[in-house]
Amino acid sequence: MRFTMSILAWLTSLSLAGCANKQPLAPTFPPTSGGCSVGYATYYAKKFEGRRTANGETYDPRKKTAAHRSLPFGTEILVQSSTGRSVVVRINDRGPFRGRAVLDLSHEAADELGILSSGNARIRFCRL
Repeated sequence: MRFTMSILAWLTSLSLAGCANKQPLAPTFPPTSGGCSVGYATYYAKKFEGRRTANGETYDPRKKTAAHRSLPFGTEILVQSSTGRSVVVRINDRGPFRGRAVLDLSHEAADELGILSSGNARIRFCRL
């Protein structure tokens, strides 16, 4: 029994050691009331213009909207880029579901943040 426990402890330490060098993913949790979260934001490609969002609206790249995995539709958030630029957006879609991004921004919102050329940016967002 003691031998089995030590092997189990050794295997557990090996599995944990293998995870030590991996970078944690950006947080994907919704901020609590008055709280803020950090992560990465991307923006919608032009091909999504005119398509339906998860809440039934038509995606308009000229509006300041965003997709988040779990924030309620209609939630307004203040998004700040690492350059100090900020924009208020309304959640009207679900996503992003790939990569490390926590928000997908409309073209207009991404332009205001100055991330069109890079395609993504480290951001901080707070619920209003």
